[in-house]
Amino acid sequence: MLSVLAFLQHMNFDYVSKMTYNRDKDLVFVYRPDGLWNETEHVYEVHHLEQMVPSPVTAVKDMTM
Repeated sequence: MLSVLAFLQHMNFDYVSKMTYNRDKDLVFVYRPDGLWNETEHVYEVHHLEQMVPSPVTAVKDMTM
């Protein structure tokens, strides 16, 4: 029984159980488990998470045929 409790204590809880936006969609509320029954809420601002999409790069003009 003690080994089962030790195993449960060292389980990997690195996943998101729930993710929601606020009404204006400028904040993201992320809930991550920190134990078997507990969850921790993390708040992120959306503009910090946005990344620019890189422009497409083509090399057709440099190809020799």
